Amino acid sequence: MPKELIRKALRSLNDKLFQIVSLHYGLDGISPLSFEEISLQIGLPTEILGDYEKKAIRHLRHPSTAKLIVRAIKEADQDIWCFLSNGENVVYKQALAQKLTTLPGEYFIGMRCLYESVSNWADHNAWQNNIAWFRSEFPKEILLQTSGKLKRIHKRIPLPITFQRAAQVLDIDERLVRQATALSMNRLSTFSGYIAPQPIGARKLRALRLHTIFIKLQPDGVLTVQELLAEYLKKYSDDDAITRDIVLAMVDNSHMFISLGHMGWYPILHEDEKTFTPEEMASEEIATCFYKRPKDGTSNLETVREIVRSRGICKPIEIADELEEKAEFSLSDRQIPQILAHSFDFVQVSPSVYALEETLNSLDPSTADSDALLTRTDIRWYAIARYAGEPMNTFPFWTPVMEWKWCRWAEKSIINPAKMRLYRSLLFVVEPQSWPITDEEKAYWSRIKQWTGHYFLKHNSKHPLWKIGPPLMDFLALAICTCETGSMNWIKANRTIGNYAFDQHSIIHLSLLIGLGIVSQTDHWQKPHEIGPNASIIKSQLMELVLQYKPISWNSDYGAELLNILRQVSDTQNMGWVSQSEFSQLLEKLDGTSAEGDLILQKDDKQLPDRMSKKAPKQLNLFID
Repeated sequence: MPKELIRKALRSLNDKLFQIVSLHYGLDGISPLSFEEISLQIGLPTEILGDYEKKAIRHLRHPSTAKLIVRAIKEADQDIWCFLSNGENVVYKQALAQKLTTLPGEYFIGMRCLYESVSNWADHNAWQNNIAWFRSEFPKEILLQTSGKLKRIHKRIPLPITFQRAAQVLDIDERLVRQATALSMNRLSTFSGYIAPQPIGARKLRALRLHTIFIKLQPDGVLTVQELLAEYLKKYSDDDAITRDIVLAMVDNSHMFISLGHMGWYPILHEDEKTFTPEEMASEEIATCFYKRPKDGTSNLETVREIVRSRGICKPIEIADELEEKAEFSLSDRQIPQILAHSFDFVQVSPSVYALEETLNSLDPSTADSDALLTRTDIRWYAIARYAGEPMNTFPFWTPVMEWKWCRWAEKSIINPAKMRLYRSLLFVVEPQSWPITDEEKAYWSRIKQWTGHYFLKHNSKHPLWKIGPPLMDFLALAICTCETGSMNWIKANRTIGNYAFDQHSIIHLSLLIGLGIVSQTDHWQKPHEIGPNASIIKSQLMELVLQYKPISWNSDYGAELLNILRQVSDTQNMGWVSQSEFSQLLEKLDGTSAEGDLILQKDDKQLPDRMSKKAPKQLNLFID
């Protein structure tokens, strides 16, 4: 045994030298002591102890004993390396002193005799670069070349990325990627099986953690921000993240996530990564990535928050009026929705009414209602959305109780033909059997619905199909949403891609979805469109382009292929409500579109507030979950 050979050499020392060497190097599993600690224990000055140690080393270097040490260190070579190196066969030069605390004292004194220091031993028995010593099953040149590629990998693909994906992108063995990454720790860091930039910031670390949550819970599905936040806080106690932190982490790392608007978020995962088991992270490695911003008084947003908290629920115009009366600043009712959207603390309980999330959590989702929604505008939005196929719970206050209140209020407010048409349109979409009323009342309203209900809000779209050329990247989110829900409509399309919900420009997206076979055609653009035969195919093809980091635009190779399909469909098939002449003009516009740069990897996180603050009709903004 190597240790026994070294002990045999040490027994040639006299008792005093053996005692000092044993205490200083920690033989037989004893913790090593400094000369100061030994001095207190045996009563000799530190200078004399140092002289004794040097005398012992000189004695051990005598050929009669040195041959035993040489043999021992040679036999223990792999054992010593295992004590010093990490899982990737790397010993970091800066961490060597810490590693020595775990090295058996017999090996330590043996290397001291033969090499003067452990670092000299590593110089003679391992390869090295400027930050570490290493051993490898791969040739040194290949390993260092790969390390150089990884240091420049951020210019080719965005980080964080799993070791699996990096190996696929670079077309090399994953074990080589892992060790080459370990040799690039001055530029890269590793967390939970991912390669990340060095230093890693809070957003990237949160994104990495959220990615692992998707792998665990929904590797091929959708999670809402609320579900992600709850799981994140449950799993990671070192970060008290809020909704805004979670959203911005995913927006900032859009190569890992796709936003589906109101539905939530979808992970970008290669098929192999869906079975990937994230490695555990040491909490002390990541504690410095998060920090808390100090509060310095009451912000404008906090003032708005207090107004909404005191009122429970309110409209933007009510917030604006109260700010004008009480606060030192003022905002218009058009600016208020933008402020509310940016904070992520507010929930849009109906298209025109907001509340704090804490207020919403205290309400019964099946019976929530408010007299503030008893307006013709709110009824119109509800009837239009329900006719389009949106579910009753699209907004928290769109409930059976609210339906019942709307019908009673509208029935009493019929004073002209316009209000009668709105009332009859509402009756057409309501579900009296779900209302919390007596069976007799349900039967009454069911008869009224059967006799009177008729949808009068149909109309032609205000915008021609060829007016705007939508980016191809939008259709990945729309295809995912269609596959997840089994249908699509113009309101859901807007909510999925982050536009104002009632923007009729989404008929352009709908017409292209029909042409591509992602949804089926109908006889009117306001009706729901069922999932088409090509939805999963288009989704898979677009996702594969994202995974390969290829550009996604209409003037790419894949975009040109889709345009050819759309031209054939336009010439040969019935597309329902879609005008063939306008559709042809749309295809010409798309064919001449320059590179949009709409590849999801290139999105800037500043696009989030830009898209969320698009101008909308008075008192309206995006749907926010």
